[in-house]
Amino acid sequence: MITTVIFDFGGVIAEEGWAKGVRVIAEKCGHEPEGFFKLCVDTLFETGFVTGAVREEEYWEAVSKKTDLCMSVAEMKNEILGRFVVRPEVIELVKDIRKHYTTVILSDQTHWLDELNERDGFFENFDHVFNSYHDRKSKRDESYFTDTCRKLNIRPDEAVFIDDNPGNIERCVKMGLYGILCTNFADVKEKLGTMIRI
Repeated sequence: MITTVIFDFGGVIAEEGWAKGVRVIAEKCGHEPEGFFKLCVDTLFETGFVTGAVREEEYWEAVSKKTDLCMSVAEMKNEILGRFVVRPEVIELVKDIRKHYTTVILSDQTHWLDELNERDGFFENFDHVFNSYHDRKSKRDESYFTDTCRKLNIRPDEAVFIDDNPGNIERCVKMGLYGILCTNFADVKEKLGTMIRI
């Protein structure tokens, strides 16, 4: 029986600001967007910025060693964070779900998630927030899913996880959770409706 609904942040709760922002930075600096995006993602994990191993400035310094950056750290951060727009329809769904179930955020994010919450105040709609930056582990490590369930004191099969990344969904299902790939809000709501009371 499902007791807990776990949401990714970027691409589910909010528009995916990282992917959009990095591609805008690429265009402004004269780089091919997809190649630059891959470089930034690879460096995110290589440096450990996503798991709190380095600071933001150190991350961008590592990127700048691989390619030219024409913008300041503050300018790049603004391009990214400004594109994380919380989706009101998802927050309303979370409020309805929370009447009967535990609601959780599980996100591969940096300290930016805390800053975004200070700006938009979405944490208050969730019972727990797990952030790779603070937990020192990302969703690329499948044990992060079972670690999260253990912290919540639930079995994996009591949780459904919603993410826009197919790899994360594959890993969560492998670890015993139910998974819903987020492609659009209507689809997510329909699939959730077959699993829980909304």
